[in-house]
Amino acid sequence: MIFNKSRHSQLTVIILGIFLCILVSTPPLFAKTFKFKYTKGSTEKILSTTDEDVFINGQKSNHSTITNRITQKTTDVTEDGQGIMEVHFMTAEEASIENTTNVKKWGKEYTSIYSTSPQGTYQISDKYFMPVVRNVPVFPKKDIQIGDTWVAQGEEAHDLRETLGIEKPYKIPFIANYKYAGTVNENGKILDLITVNYKITYKTPTKPKNTDYYPVKNYVYSNEKLYWDNERGALIHYNEEFSIMFEMSNGDIYEFIGTAHAETTDIEQQGTQENANKIQKQLNDLDIDNTSTELTDRGIKISLEKIQFKAESSELADSEKIKLQKISSILADMPNDLLIGGHCAKWGSEESQLSLSEERAMSVANYLLSIGAKTASQIFTKGYGSTQPVAPNDSEENMARNRRVEITILDN
Repeated sequence: MIFNKSRHSQLTVIILGIFLCILVSTPPLFAKTFKFKYTKGSTEKILSTTDEDVFINGQKSNHSTITNRITQKTTDVTEDGQGIMEVHFMTAEEASIENTTNVKKWGKEYTSIYSTSPQGTYQISDKYFMPVVRNVPVFPKKDIQIGDTWVAQGEEAHDLRETLGIEKPYKIPFIANYKYAGTVNENGKILDLITVNYKITYKTPTKPKNTDYYPVKNYVYSNEKLYWDNERGALIHYNEEFSIMFEMSNGDIYEFIGTAHAETTDIEQQGTQENANKIQKQLNDLDIDNTSTELTDRGIKISLEKIQFKAESSELADSEKIKLQKISSILADMPNDLLIGGHCAKWGSEESQLSLSEERAMSVANYLLSIGAKTASQIFTKGYGSTQPVAPNDSEENMARNRRVEITILDN
């Protein structure tokens, strides 16, 4: 009996030892490893909107609504999992007061090429000014449980070339504080909620070249909620509250206080010659005259030459509305965003040509919006004046061709 009891005790010890080894070697329940996952050839669109109040020396200067449209293509993935990214940034200006549909004007553009690690850290040259916020989020190389916190270094890089003459990105480093707050259910999809905040008090270490007017002190506060898809290894959307203050070398103080929101979606690449030929056939079958298609670097462009507006105005003629209704049926099969470009014949001043081309592009965009071709967040406009003629402005026929609107189905 003693022998049997002794063997039973030894067996218990062995089992307990094995159990403890399993506990030690097994990640805690609900722990996750977070990292970015990159797929060569994939393209995503990030659409962010910033609403901010601008103050100069304590007095409110203006309110600004800024739309940033970002297309990000993974051109390669390295053996250690880094993504090589080619990224196009466009900052849309606020639409005019007369425009009540929230269609945005196509604004300033940037292109950047950089790499990002699976943890989220950037390697980017100083010749690139975007993105502004870099190394957020950054994940540790360990399992994370709900409630866990960590810190990581990030930076903001501001483009002050036009305002202050600073020729390189003006970088402000910071330490970000992270917390894995748990999971949320969004339309049946489980996303991970990660909070991040940082505060910056930063003195410019050296006076920039070529200017005596520059930020000597910088104060930044950011509080963000990140919604993460761990299966995809990607950020789906985020919300941010922020406050930025620049104390200038002459004592001026600039403050920017507001909120930001961004959504990430996949882009279906429509820009193939096969699709361009298909759209041209559809235009022909619908008997839409004076239209043509062309495959460009941005996507498939549908050109409407000799487009008719009421005399010296941007109001569409009824005949053109019928054309756009037919074209809308073609665009319904394309989920991508649209860039509506307006063009004029060469007459009058350059300023008047540019203004009229912008108004006509907006008129087409608003009509497409009114008939449900796209939502306001999917349509952008740009006026080119008479800078891109398709024919010499030496006859009424050629000038009519130059009075055109182009609809580009955007791939980037």
